[in-house]
Amino acid sequence: MSQKHQEGATRQGAVNLPVVWTLYADVYVYVHSSDPHMAPAILMNPLLDAIEWALAPNQGTGVQDLGLPGMVEWARLNGRVETDEGVLGDQAIAVVPIEIRCI
Repeated sequence: MSQKHQEGATRQGAVNLPVVWTLYADVYVYVHSSDPHMAPAILMNPLLDAIEWALAPNQGTGVQDLGLPGMVEWARLNGRVETDEGVLGDQAIAVVPIEIRCI
């Protein structure tokens, strides 16, 4: 995972509210297929599904706080997932954009 940038903002309405930070990061997923007849994308897709599932909101609360309530307001996938679909031969990479709002 690589942090791209972060943005700080103050909330309106009261005095001395802390800065709310939104962190932007990319998760890099690499796969290698040792089978010359299996496209790396076949291995990549379940991993991307697992990342999506891990960042899905809690069904009870509707919130994904990464298990850090009081520190993380939400975490989510947001943006275009870039992938090479295995044009590197037996390897593939995907770049998954993540946003995390810290309170």
